[in-house]
Amino acid sequence: MKEVVLTVTYNSRTAASAAYYFAALTAVLLGLIGSFFHFSVSQQTLIDIIPMRTTAAVLVTGLAFLIAARRHSIILIVLGVGFMALAAISLYVNLTSGRLDVREYFAWVIVAVAIHLFLLGLSFALSLKWRWVRQLWKFTGWLSLAIAIAIIVYSWIPNTTHSYAPGSVIFIAVALMMLLTCIMMLIRAHWYREPLFFDRKLLTPSVVVSLITLLVWFSLSAAAVRDVNERGQILQGQIASQIDSQLIELRDALKRVASFKNAEDLEVFRHDSELLLRDFPAALGISVHSGSGDFVYLVHAQNRACEVDLRVLAIPPTNWLRSQMGQEAYSMSATSVMAERPVLFFTAPIISPNVEQNQQATMAVDLRALLDFETVEFLKAFSVYTEIAPNIILPANTVPFHVITNDHFHQMHPFSIEHAYQILDAPLNFYVTLHDTDELWRSARVNKLVFLIGGLVSFLLVIVIDANNRLRQEEVKLKQLATFDGVTNLIRRDVFEQELALQYSISEDIATTYVLFIDLDGFKTVNDTLGLKAGNHILHETGNRIKALLPTEAIVSRFSSDEFVVMVKHTNKALITKLAGAFQRELRRPYVIDDVEVVISASIGVAQASVRNDSADELIQRADIAMTEAKTAGGNTTTWFRKDMLASYNERLRLRTRIQQGLNNDEFRVHYQPIVSTKSGEISGFEALARWPQNDGSMISPGVFIPVTEQTGQIVELTEQILAMVSADIPRLAAIGGEERTYVSVNISPLCFTRGIVIELLKEIHLQAKESNVVLQIEVTESLFLDDKITAKATLEALRDSGIQVAIDDFGTGYSSLSLLYKLPVDVIKIDRAFISDLTPGSDAFKVADAAITLALNLNKVVVVEGIETEEQLKFCREKQCHAMQGFYFYKPEPLAVLMNMQHR
Repeated sequence: MKEVVLTVTYNSRTAASAAYYFAALTAVLLGLIGSFFHFSVSQQTLIDIIPMRTTAAVLVTGLAFLIAARRHSIILIVLGVGFMALAAISLYVNLTSGRLDVREYFAWVIVAVAIHLFLLGLSFALSLKWRWVRQLWKFTGWLSLAIAIAIIVYSWIPNTTHSYAPGSVIFIAVALMMLLTCIMMLIRAHWYREPLFFDRKLLTPSVVVSLITLLVWFSLSAAAVRDVNERGQILQGQIASQIDSQLIELRDALKRVASFKNAEDLEVFRHDSELLLRDFPAALGISVHSGSGDFVYLVHAQNRACEVDLRVLAIPPTNWLRSQMGQEAYSMSATSVMAERPVLFFTAPIISPNVEQNQQATMAVDLRALLDFETVEFLKAFSVYTEIAPNIILPANTVPFHVITNDHFHQMHPFSIEHAYQILDAPLNFYVTLHDTDELWRSARVNKLVFLIGGLVSFLLVIVIDANNRLRQEEVKLKQLATFDGVTNLIRRDVFEQELALQYSISEDIATTYVLFIDLDGFKTVNDTLGLKAGNHILHETGNRIKALLPTEAIVSRFSSDEFVVMVKHTNKALITKLAGAFQRELRRPYVIDDVEVVISASIGVAQASVRNDSADELIQRADIAMTEAKTAGGNTTTWFRKDMLASYNERLRLRTRIQQGLNNDEFRVHYQPIVSTKSGEISGFEALARWPQNDGSMISPGVFIPVTEQTGQIVELTEQILAMVSADIPRLAAIGGEERTYVSVNISPLCFTRGIVIELLKEIHLQAKESNVVLQIEVTESLFLDDKITAKATLEALRDSGIQVAIDDFGTGYSSLSLLYKLPVDVIKIDRAFISDLTPGSDAFKVADAAITLALNLNKVVVVEGIETEEQLKFCREKQCHAMQGFYFYKPEPLAVLMNMQHR
């Protein structure tokens, strides 16, 4: 007995393999997507979304785990050594650079990550066949989990102001990688004996969800970084604009004072200058110099009076001033820069008709006061710097105020956005940096929900799909226990169909699959004759004989009753032909039942699977069609399916549909053929016959549609419609009949006896017929008694008790039995036309007809002979004293309206 099994056995190792490969593929995706977003963000950024070294390490780690899932190899050893080298370098640089403060939480996390990388490399470099290496894998896995937890804790208490503290995106990505590493290390350490199984169907949904999760998370993180960059540039532009506007105002104010100075009245000049200085807090004072550059006098800002050093700084350099006499100019004092109190000088010529020519007015501006900008809360996380001179950078909104060199600035701020703005009609570089990442960390904590939800969904998919596969496998096992045929011990039809469907889904060459449909010839006769026990013995033996001939991987099923179906995989037509021949020979071998030999044969239909437009059901159907053709050919043969067979089958299917349409549309009609009394020559009864007229005036023969309705069960609905029409016609039929009491005969299919509604309808019509003095008669075939004698007998007796007559139609053409004439409740015997086709005295037909009529008459049965078409047949019936005759010699089946206008002969 061949068992049906799935290609994949789902167990805990399968689930572990799926989780391992999911983690490894997620790591690879994290590295690839991280690399893409690293390059997608502008090169000028206030914070690196994720360093390339991080994405490369994650990507290589994911690939290393994919390799480790199969076997230990030289590539894995090389990667392990590389990891250890990188970890050692990272530890050395971080510990000796002085950048890390051991008092900082993140410093310990960075060191722990480097140590973890070293242990991971060591694990890759060594073979899992050693127990201590497996322990190392487990330890590294648990260390990965601990680091991931530490990073998650750090995300709630991050250092947001340290220049070398890793960014939020980096830390979260590393935390995810640590969680994935934990999963992979622990699984591989446990399932180390053999390669892990890669189930594409199981992994695909989870990996897709993981891909979407990573894309969404990186997109949100990149959007947060871009938002920070844009806000920093907004502040940078605002400060540059304010500086430019203030310097222009100071320059223009100096020019105005110089243009209306009254040099003859010192007090008036001092008063005008003091008003200007009061309006501009950054201005230190205004000095006047002679045409030779000599100092004349100074008006200093009153609010700066106490700052004696600033008074000194407010005097412009003499050499510079002499070179700028008669011109408008500005310059930075080198001395003030060295004192970290940078002063900017504006100078303009004094224009007055009352003053000696070539005098110059100069204003000193305190850049420290000028650059002291207050920023809104929205922009307080940013620092803006301006490069006022080569290698001299000043903070614009940062306390404390320091003069910074270019190299020192870029060392302190590895990420900044530089932009040149026009200040006093000359380009000046401005830098913006991010000194507080708190907002990015808040965003990262929210974005972690994406990882949480996405990761949860991904792992749930793995668990659910794996559990579903396990459940499905268990269901198949239960079906194997519950659906084996009790007679033959072969799998039943549903299991066979599932296995064939599975073959369609997994086979790479389905065209090498064949189905053989086997039907035993004459089994029904043997079963009815010898009994159910003998029949079951034959079916069981048949199953054993077929199984004994099956090739490897072939399966056989008891499809129904005496039908068997065989599926053979990975074979060809020649071998199938040989196998079918072996089946024929083996099944023709005698069956021994209670020392009695029984010989039967088989009709076999064969169909080959097609690679296009095919399915398991269609393949079985084609084999069934081929078997039916073998039956039609006489049985005991093998027939291969041909396309023209399908056309015939489709025609029957089309006819079935058309019949249902006809039933729905009341297209069927009743024609009546009169039955003539042999003694009086008068009409003694009518046989109701179903007819199907078409729109073009033609008729579809009952021999075409009646067999189809019996096969499909539509005969029940058709019978109900015919009985309804007969019921309506009974009063007029009574008027046509030539004898005192007329009868109406209706053909009833054996299938109708299983439907109570038909039996009840017959009883109703019988009561109606009695009112018109008409006897209702039903005609049944011999097959009714062969299928189920007990039930048929009980039903017919009940009908006879109600007054309905019973006739056997076409007597002698089926499996006739003399017991039918005296054991069963039969009133009328209708002799088939085949027995009176040759009435030559001494012929076999003559002898059979004579014997059947004589026997029926002796048993007091009413005898009706069908198919009377000649005088000779009429004379024969009269000589044999038959009760009635029916045939074209008297009347053809006609509609009731036609019969009412005719006169019988």
